[in-house]
Amino acid sequence: MNDQKPLMRRAYVVAPLNIIAAGAILTGLIVGSGFLIPLVVAFLVTNVLEAIIERLQRLGLPLAFALPLAVISVLLALAGIVLVFVGQVDDFMAAWPRYLARLESLSRSLLAGLGEDTVARLQRQLGELNLTARLSSAIGSAGTVLVNFLLVILYAGFLLAERGRIYRRLIYLGSMRTSPSHARRTLDNIREGIRQYLFVKTVVSVATGAISYAVLAAIGLDFAAIWAIITFLLNYIPSIGSTIAVVLPALLALLQFETLEPFLVIVGVLAIVQFVIGNVIEPTLMGRSLNLSPFTIVVALMFWGAVWGIAGAFLAVPITAALVILCRELQHWRWVTILLSNEDHAAVPPTPDDATGPGAPGSNTAPPSPT
Repeated sequence: MNDQKPLMRRAYVVAPLNIIAAGAILTGLIVGSGFLIPLVVAFLVTNVLEAIIERLQRLGLPLAFALPLAVISVLLALAGIVLVFVGQVDDFMAAWPRYLARLESLSRSLLAGLGEDTVARLQRQLGELNLTARLSSAIGSAGTVLVNFLLVILYAGFLLAERGRIYRRLIYLGSMRTSPSHARRTLDNIREGIRQYLFVKTVVSVATGAISYAVLAAIGLDFAAIWAIITFLLNYIPSIGSTIAVVLPALLALLQFETLEPFLVIVGVLAIVQFVIGNVIEPTLMGRSLNLSPFTIVVALMFWGAVWGIAGAFLAVPITAALVILCRELQHWRWVTILLSNEDHAAVPPTPDDATGPGAPGSNTAPPSPT
């Protein structure tokens, strides 16, 4: 009984400290979002670039050619996306009055039974819609995105230049609590899991965007290329992104066409495409690389979306996957993996490295030097 009192006193002290630490971490994530979001994106971009570089090297290209080729390819893809959006601004401004007139017509038809006062009030509100102010706000947001984009490029450049040193330093830090081999295995598992996710997600997103473009262009929907790019980007947001990618072009079809057939075709065909790719093809290609339960993905999406907004929704799955892999390799945090994983037996049995590696408690062996 006396032996349990120190443990109880320790629990009373540790629990409040854990709560305070969790609150401090959450506050830091919110307050430091302007710095952390570009940094996390830069880590992911660097991971993708490293994967491309390794594939090019396997094809026989030396590093001196593989590195600039990978960087130039990614920059050209991003530049192409920006040019598509910029090139459609004038067309959108020209089509806006037509969309507004169609919206007023649809509103009169839908609200005819609500009385003339309601219809008149809605028309007055639509007429007061200040597109210039909306565009100014959008331009301001675009400026913020541009600054973050430049920060991502800056961070990614330094991470690429020091990727070997950073890798060795992370192994050294991990080896303070376990063996270097265990730390290296943990880091490699995180990198490979995220790479596999990003590779599969990019492939299926490109396929989804291409099919969406073919469908929308065949129907004659305005800005089919932009909708294809938006579909490609939204596909990185689990569940919600695919729904938005169907709803937005379908709503535009209601404003562009006089009949409901294009709207119904877009909803039907794109919904089938999203369902087949998201529920059949993608899980087959993804396999068990991430091993996240659907409930975990939804909760992660809501949490990171609340903390970091739209950027958090895009980053939710990679961040959660890295957390699950890391906790799986740490003996005292495997319960997190059990809760978040898609498998009941997700926890990895304790390994000798957990307790007897260099730098572990009770070990007289010092961790290796980072140099």
